[in-house]
Amino acid sequence: KAFNTAETLRTPVTVLSDEIVGHLRERVEVPEKVEVVNRKAYPKGQRVEYPFRADEDLVPKFPIFGRGHRVHVTGLSHSEAGYPVESAYEHSKLIHRLFEKIRRRTKELFDCEVINEDAKIKIVSYGSVSRSAKLITENDKKVGLIRLKTLHPIDEEMIGSLIQDSYVLVPEMNMGQMFYDIKRIGLEYGAKEVKLYSKIGGDPIYPHEIVEAIRPWL
Repeated sequence: KAFNTAETLRTPVTVLSDEIVGHLRERVEVPEKVEVVNRKAYPKGQRVEYPFRADEDLVPKFPIFGRGHRVHVTGLSHSEAGYPVESAYEHSKLIHRLFEKIRRRTKELFDCEVINEDAKIKIVSYGSVSRSAKLITENDKKVGLIRLKTLHPIDEEMIGSLIQDSYVLVPEMNMGQMFYDIKRIGLEYGAKEVKLYSKIGGDPIYPHEIVEAIRPWL
């Protein structure tokens, strides 16, 4: 999915790793067929004057190295020709396109797992913490789980509808990162309360710790 997204949208995609998950041993199910999406490319040998001129979907075609295309690559703000520019207009035009090509595809890019959707207590988590949270939801149907598989972009409308009128806990092995986005969404969509359970030091967040954090709502 990461490679297909990068090829489709001509954008970097980061696959976030998790040290705790990385040390687990378990069966990996490899599907027999995997969809492979190829980038939109210019015909071989065609002169490309504006390699960053986008189509209607806001994604430029993708010149391929070694096929006769000469492309200037820079990390600076650049024109459609690919060369650095100091124009505020060109910079604004570029950033708006890069932002909008992701934003308008939020619903197709965002992915999450939802358990016990009707529960009034919701845990929003990602990574290894989700394993502890999932154990709770399997034993108590009064507690729901929203396991984020995609951290950006976030389908705020979907998340908002799921946590509306709910008590929400965001357990994170840091001082709070995703929590602030979920809290903002909760305030907009009418969550009863959104709070953080933070744990640092490298020790996992255990199920009983999450239970203690949500106990006032049970």
